[in-house]
Amino acid sequence: MVEKKRRTRVLVVILVLIVIVALVVNSQRTLPNDMISSSSSEPSHVALGASSSEGYFTTYCVSEYGVLYMRDNLMRYFDFASSRSFVLCGRPNCPHISSICNAWYTRKGDIEGLAQYGDRIYAFKKNSIRNSYDLVCMDLRGSVERVVFSLGIGSYKAGIWHVDSIDSMVYYAGGHAWIKASYTKAGNGSNEEDIRAECLIGIDLYDGSRIDLAGIPLEKGYMYDIRQVTEDSIVYNSRWDDPQMLSEQEFNEAYERGEYPEVDEMEPDPNGFPGYPYYYYMRWHNRNSAAIYQISIFDIPTGRREVFAEGEYFKDFEALGDYAGTESVYIIIGYYNGKIIYEMPYNRSGWRNGSRIYSYDARTGERELLVNMESGGSIFANSLNSVTDDGLLLVWQETGDMQTDEMEKASGMIYSYNLETGESVDLFADTRIISFRICGETHGCFLGSFADDYRNIDTAPPLYMLAKDDYYKGNFRAVAQIKL
Repeated sequence: MVEKKRRTRVLVVILVLIVIVALVVNSQRTLPNDMISSSSSEPSHVALGASSSEGYFTTYCVSEYGVLYMRDNLMRYFDFASSRSFVLCGRPNCPHISSICNAWYTRKGDIEGLAQYGDRIYAFKKNSIRNSYDLVCMDLRGSVERVVFSLGIGSYKAGIWHVDSIDSMVYYAGGHAWIKASYTKAGNGSNEEDIRAECLIGIDLYDGSRIDLAGIPLEKGYMYDIRQVTEDSIVYNSRWDDPQMLSEQEFNEAYERGEYPEVDEMEPDPNGFPGYPYYYYMRWHNRNSAAIYQISIFDIPTGRREVFAEGEYFKDFEALGDYAGTESVYIIIGYYNGKIIYEMPYNRSGWRNGSRIYSYDARTGERELLVNMESGGSIFANSLNSVTDDGLLLVWQETGDMQTDEMEKASGMIYSYNLETGESVDLFADTRIISFRICGETHGCFLGSFADDYRNIDTAPPLYMLAKDDYYKGNFRAVAQIKL
């Protein structure tokens, strides 16, 4: 009798486990054939890939018919038509629980730039066996077809450059993937410090050939960012200090030779921090060096480069005199009808109080003032810029006291500026914190999250869909949550 009861309990446990496994497998649905439309992303468009790092704008890659994203260690696709989520894996009967699954990744940052471009899906995947970041090409079910390009990570030995990471902002345009890679050259651990550098790279999606956009050969002290991507051009920024800041080791050697006597003459730290010579040198350097920027335009078809703007950043200092960072002089916010749209903020007493928005035609060199605001600035209309696919520039205009201690509560109005007709239309009242933050768009809807959703920076925010007509009326009650 006891043995019979024991066998019954064992059988019940086995049945429960079978049910649990079945439920898990069913919840991790494999992508059916032809679920992702090959017409949902034409080769002429621009895409910003989703990131496993769960960044602010790179968590989701939105197309006309669905969303590519990553969650629970799997690449996934949410289909708008069926309102269902699928694992981006083409392996029949795959349980999606280990690296044998095409959609699997081990940790955050192992996959960057998941996007549909044309009739293929692309992503950068960290390959621990090959010690590389591989740009893989997949069909529309997630089956890996080929490795387009491999960026070798390199050796971690002293004196040799190795790749630290690929930036979460991976763009696809002009038949290429565009990335920023961060490198480190390790010191010997005793009297030699690590050196860091960055570079921008383009990869041809068809033959895997490489374009060194900026930062090659690698050199410390130079930083790069991709600011705008269009179908046929890349706008990128280069930044460096003049003169370059010395490393602590370089400074100590110079200080022992009697150089930089200014450091000994500096006033004590206003915060009561005792400091040491290199600390005072950094404070002195920040006040006596220039932060230089150079914004360039790279024409993809011809390979021609043009300097769009260059000069010095505005430097901000806190009330006690400590360096607080730089203010951008030019902010690239969009592209429309062959023209780059950019913003030049006003900078008064360290506040970004207002801005002027211009268009720039690289073909003619003509610049045109579009919007001049005393207080306010552009807001995102999708994951790429502040201009909707319909040619509307979205702007927030402050209507109350900007110089409040609670800046996010400053009242204002969101309005649209039609880049085709020049017409401005007031849309709805909103605070400076921007209640609904757009991260993508389809033909008739915006996708985004609410401001409060971003307070937990460790998780991806919930995603909502809102008809454009409702957004333009400020009717946020009409949102529908996308249940990923």
